[in-house]
Amino acid sequence: MCIALPMQIVRAGEFTALCRGRNGEEEVNMLLVGQQPAGAWVLTFLGCAREVISEAHAREKFAARGLSDGLLTAAAWFYSAVLSPFIDFIQRYKWQALLMLALI
Repeated sequence: MCIALPMQIVRAGEFTALCRGRNGEEEVNMLLVGQQPAGAWVLTFLGCAREVISEAHAREKFAARGLSDGLLTAAAWFYSAVLSPFIDFIQRYKWQALLMLALI
């Protein structure tokens, strides 16, 4: 699954723009969306701006991304705390392990 990240343009150039996002600043290719003013928001994927969006849409994307990060953290905790001590049992007895997890 591909996830585009919202970024705000800090400094606009002719074909690229310096953008700031959740993971810091990055030079983004602007050929698909054209030149945009500083302060505008774009959705980026693999270093390219794909769509110009509103600030409200960017906030929604940040909130959704935070939720998905929280789910990944919970899944990692579940694996390390619950599954990893019993990994050999789970590998040998897959159906029984699934049944036990379903009953929890």
